[in-house]
Amino acid sequence: GALNTVLAAYAKEDEVFGSLRTYRVFFWIMSALSCLIIILFSLWLYKIIHQPLKRLVNAFRKVERGSLQFSLQHMNKDEFGYLYEKFNNMVGQLNILIHEVYEQQLRTQRSELKRLQSQINPHFLYNSFFVLSRLIHSAGGEEKASRFSEHLGQYFQFITRDAPDDIRMEQEVKHARVYTDIQSVCYDKRIAVSFEELPAMFADVLVPRLILQPIIENAFKHAFENKLQDGRLVVRFANESGSDERPWLTVIVEDNGDQLSDAELDSLQRSLHNFNSFVEESTGLYNIHKRIQLRFGANSGLRLSRSALGGLKATLLLALDPPNSPDSPDSPDA
Repeated sequence: GALNTVLAAYAKEDEVFGSLRTYRVFFWIMSALSCLIIILFSLWLYKIIHQPLKRLVNAFRKVERGSLQFSLQHMNKDEFGYLYEKFNNMVGQLNILIHEVYEQQLRTQRSELKRLQSQINPHFLYNSFFVLSRLIHSAGGEEKASRFSEHLGQYFQFITRDAPDDIRMEQEVKHARVYTDIQSVCYDKRIAVSFEELPAMFADVLVPRLILQPIIENAFKHAFENKLQDGRLVVRFANESGSDERPWLTVIVEDNGDQLSDAELDSLQRSLHNFNSFVEESTGLYNIHKRIQLRFGANSGLRLSRSALGGLKATLLLALDPPNSPDSPDSPDA
């Protein structure tokens, strides 16, 4: 101003900023409380929503993999408790339906087996008697006729007797050998048969009845019926291990028939997965394939391909239980 003077006013720092420091402490306290509340709220949401939902998703994944022997438990009577209860009811109903379908399949397979056992091919029957008569009247054929009639008796005894659905592999192979011996006589040196011995380790394996002989019968009927000479039939066994480390019994039947076209082979292969009633020989092969799968699992069954001999190669794959498995014949609990 006119007096060239300056007015200065002084105040203590604490009087000016003291209240702001109080608000700053209050701000940090509220921030910490907010973070704590957010963390606690997140954990609460995880416990009441995310965790039960994750358990439900994992349960559905188990069902997708085929595991149905479990249930979900939820302590609270909330929406997830309702979902868990309904999920358990659904799994229970699935178990019941699968069991009913399995039993129905089993009954169907058993009735089909009984039908196969009771179905005696009349052509095979009277042709066998004609061969027997020829052997009896031929010079020096008495011994052959005696063995042939013994084979016929064993064959029809196996076919017609009322026995358990599952038999030892040794018995099944013995029946197939008897049938092969009968047909070898009927075809009178037109066919050379190579029938390997069953490995002793597989002798006591339980298998469905009539899984090998119908395959051999199919070869005689379709591969050798019009073959006048140089027919070849090979039956062999292999011991392999699958990717799941389970032992596998592989039975291979192949022939050198020249009547099987690629189109017919393709039709036979497709008939095993989608039954084709218009393919005459598919009925017995399809039945064998399904009964083996029912007994040994979906990876087992019958595979059809072109044989190195030129005809059909039928491969039976049987996934066996490990020796120490409770279901294995060698297990102490079996």
